[in-house]
Amino acid sequence: MNRNYLNYILKFSFIVLFLILSYSIIWAASNNLLPFFNYSEVETSKEIIEATSSYPEATSSPETSTPPIIIDFSTYLINIKNKENYPAYQTTDFPYDNNSIFAFAKSEIINLKIVSMVPRMGYIFVTYDDNSISLLDNTGNVIFDKIPDGYTFAGVRDIENRPLFLFEDKYYYLDINNIFTLSEYDEGRNGRGIQFDYPSYYGESNSIIEKYKYGNFYGLRYIKSKAVYLSAYYKAIYSYSEGICSAIYSNYYGQDRLFFYNEKRQSVSKEYLPPLTNGIESLGYYYFDHGLTRIRTEENGVSKELLMYKDTTLFQLPPDFELVSYNNGVLILKKGNKYGYMKYTGEWLTDPVYKYAGPFIEGVAVVSQGSKYGLIDINGNTILPEVFDFISSCSGGVVIMHEEENGYYILNKMHPIPVEPNTSEESIQE
Repeated sequence: MNRNYLNYILKFSFIVLFLILSYSIIWAASNNLLPFFNYSEVETSKEIIEATSSYPEATSSPETSTPPIIIDFSTYLINIKNKENYPAYQTTDFPYDNNSIFAFAKSEIINLKIVSMVPRMGYIFVTYDDNSISLLDNTGNVIFDKIPDGYTFAGVRDIENRPLFLFEDKYYYLDINNIFTLSEYDEGRNGRGIQFDYPSYYGESNSIIEKYKYGNFYGLRYIKSKAVYLSAYYKAIYSYSEGICSAIYSNYYGQDRLFFYNEKRQSVSKEYLPPLTNGIESLGYYYFDHGLTRIRTEENGVSKELLMYKDTTLFQLPPDFELVSYNNGVLILKKGNKYGYMKYTGEWLTDPVYKYAGPFIEGVAVVSQGSKYGLIDINGNTILPEVFDFISSCSGGVVIMHEEENGYYILNKMHPIPVEPNTSEESIQE
């Protein structure tokens, strides 16, 4: 037999055998006859694929959908009262205490044109996106839709404790008819040292003595007789607080030094240094508060902030902590990038856990541990939780907070009528 013919027969037989075998396997699989194949998994997978492909595209049944979580923001305002329920209370700038309340003046002011809303000494300044500024009273009622051109807020008070405005280098206050009226304010005689929106009682003069100016220097004299009490040797001098006054003296070399005098006009401390600046960051200088005042030393060009008792001994700060501020009997201390509050007694009011810790003003402070802000009282109790995008310092009995979805809230700090500031009695007599 021809060899080529034999090879052809073998190849043809092999092809036929392969086709028969393939057909047999396919037939067996279609009838679930292959023992090594898991048909249940295949069928289940097929059902899943078909079921999945049958779902409506990008839709869900309203009966089975999860409703959105809606937060009732009013739950965060549980400590805030309704003003109408407290007719025997009035808005004041006196320190918040156990008899005080915070009450709504205006709430949920949602106006997309408002850029900022800030309280200042009992007024509220509202800035709009066109840079115009309106002036409100402490309850949110409009005084001026637009503050008259040329008038700016000075952030100081005259001898009658009226907040002042500047116009062409002169000071004006708003009378009861909201008319700008010229004030006799003089920075040297009436200024209180630290530039911030201070309450009416901060650095207030007593009824016996006053500042006077002789040449370029200041001293103290009796109001009635004008007799000199402390001679005018000083670059600046400040009112008595807790029986002691402070004064800044420029020495022969033009270096400023801070001195303290008792009511017998005796110097009661060695010379210290005044603050490097006179903004709110220097709160605690010039006046005694709960028996302490802030002072500064410098050694080898390194400045150090301290607190001094009236007997001239120094308050012992905890190791590794830096004094940042002092007011209302509370220290702000810093370690690393964290802040905490300590009482004048040396007890911690709060642990140093805050990313931001504002000074206590009018008995309350703004705090933040993250990106939101809250408000605490002098005992460390929470008045407002840390859920607000902005909370102002208290000024003139007014606090303003803002939350993006809920707008602005205006709160009034209120005390029972009548109310008097907690100030010490002066023993100076003429």
